[in-house]
Amino acid sequence: MKPIEFTPAPRFETFEEALRIDLYSPVASNWFLVIVDIRNSTMAIEAGRYKEVNSVAGACVMAVLNAVGPIPFVFGGDGVTFLASPDTIDKAAHVLALTRTMARKAFQLELAVGKVPVRDLYEEGYSVGLADLSLSSAQTQSMFCGSGIAVAEAWIKSPERGPNYSINDPANPDPPASYMGLECRWNPLKASKGVSLTILANCPHPQHRAQQVYRSVANTIQTLVGGNANPVQAENLKLASRISSFFAESRIRTFGASVFFRLTYQWFHFFFAAWASRFWIPSLSGKKYVREVIGQSDFRKFDGCLRMVLDVRPEEANSITELLEKYYQQGDLAYGTHRSDHVLLTCMIFNKAKGKHFHLVDGGNGGYTLASKELKRRLASLAGKRQQTA
Repeated sequence: MKPIEFTPAPRFETFEEALRIDLYSPVASNWFLVIVDIRNSTMAIEAGRYKEVNSVAGACVMAVLNAVGPIPFVFGGDGVTFLASPDTIDKAAHVLALTRTMARKAFQLELAVGKVPVRDLYEEGYSVGLADLSLSSAQTQSMFCGSGIAVAEAWIKSPERGPNYSINDPANPDPPASYMGLECRWNPLKASKGVSLTILANCPHPQHRAQQVYRSVANTIQTLVGGNANPVQAENLKLASRISSFFAESRIRTFGASVFFRLTYQWFHFFFAAWASRFWIPSLSGKKYVREVIGQSDFRKFDGCLRMVLDVRPEEANSITELLEKYYQQGDLAYGTHRSDHVLLTCMIFNKAKGKHFHLVDGGNGGYTLASKELKRRLASLAGKRQQTA
């Protein structure tokens, strides 16, 4: 097939517009899909280690961005999907391999890390598209589409194909991975309306029909919640007030350093957070930062699967679930949901003064990870029904 050349990704101003997946740019054939997945994350979540899982996934993001600069990615709670160009893939692979070692030694978490050439996906008839969602004048959020996203993840996890795409440990650990800018310093954000609802929805139909389904679902949910359902709000953004809140971040940021340095890091940032909570957050610059955090959080996203974490009332959560079930019974959608009373926020800080920061949202108590269990079950059920009717 003729190679697909690089074209700039379209930039959308609203999430509703960003579901026009027919307008996404095809990713260049010589790029790579890089998949990171925390193995056995469900077991870790069920053991209460959801903050560690989120923090390790966030560390993967920060390591890559520090190594190569801004590249497209989507955070999935217990994993990350990146798109890397030919001139960034080696550096990205290097720091992700080092982060796999960090996760194993510091958290006893095992990462599956692999890179799939987009060309391989195209040759087998799959698609990969890219777009940007504008969050502010200083920050955008990447959005992916196409059947190739899920296929690449399946290939990496496959015993047969996985070894072909696995990223091996580097012979030389230099340069080291940098996690500078990774911050996990907010208390869990309590749901102001009662429920933090995590939603995963996947349409198995071809692109034209899938776009109709995704846009219809998103628009109906927007109508059901009656406006803003962003779980990140000024009222629930409270800086961490317990030293234990800094354990995960400190183990990542001080990996390889002495215990004394790690403890010093924890206590310094604990006292700094206490000072900032009392004096900086109420200031004009602090209030400006809080507004930016609210606007630059990824509580809605798309990577071939619709992902949302919403702050809703219990009756709204029920209505949304009924809506998703209706589409599921019609064979148009597989879905998974998870309910909690809070969300977790993991922060990527590049330059606070210039408004360059991005915030990763996941439902409390393992939102995306546990919602994916339901999603996979329903996807398998839909696939079985299609086979029976074929």
